[in-house]
Amino acid sequence: MRLLVSAILLATGVTVASCTSPRATPAPTPAPAPAGTFSVAPASPSPTSSTAQLTAWVDAARLSPQAVGAPQPVQESHGPADVFVDCNKKIAADATVVYAHHWIWDGAKPVDHSVFAYPDPAAQAVKQIKARATSCKSYDINELAAGTTRVQFVAAYAFQPLAGIDGSYAFCEKDTGIPPASAKGQVPNVSYFCTAAFSRGDVLATVRVSGPQMTLASARTALAALLPLGEQALISAVPAP
Repeated sequence: MRLLVSAILLATGVTVASCTSPRATPAPTPAPAPAGTFSVAPASPSPTSSTAQLTAWVDAARLSPQAVGAPQPVQESHGPADVFVDCNKKIAADATVVYAHHWIWDGAKPVDHSVFAYPDPAAQAVKQIKARATSCKSYDINELAAGTTRVQFVAAYAFQPLAGIDGSYAFCEKDTGIPPASAKGQVPNVSYFCTAAFSRGDVLATVRVSGPQMTLASARTALAALLPLGEQALISAVPAP
């Protein structure tokens, strides 16, 4: 999601001295690949779902401009890619991604939406995302120019998935942007993000969102409004397993 904010600023040409800290490329080594970067060797799809089928389903699961309140995304990429990073770790399913499509929207609310296809049931990827999100209470992302972003797990987000969704998990995080030592007197910037991961068959979708106010309540409200739209887009795009 930190990638989301920085991409929006680049796309709109806005320069901000202190804003929501982007979680783009973590500094620790080895650095996990952020969403939107491409894997070297995509896995082969299962015999029941061809690469062409999986690709078509992923592309069709895109959120509509009406859902996010923007005419078009400010950033878009497609091809085999890793799931968003948390706790500075990748998940095992990243090694088997067949195809992925990633959109960043700056509409009524900033939205980071990604869809991934695997050669196996994507519900396993949801379980891995849950295990990773709860594997640490907090972690730091260090950027020389921007300082440090401290990411803290706040709580799971309980929701009832729509019929047709076979794997689901959501959670919220707090970001505290700690300015570099050179920025004396600058107040740390605090913001909240909520993330949902849900699957249908061999396809996983993730939605990351913050609200119009940088509060936990605002982020939760934003996710509650967008989540069923993302689920319905996935259900409409992917045939029942």
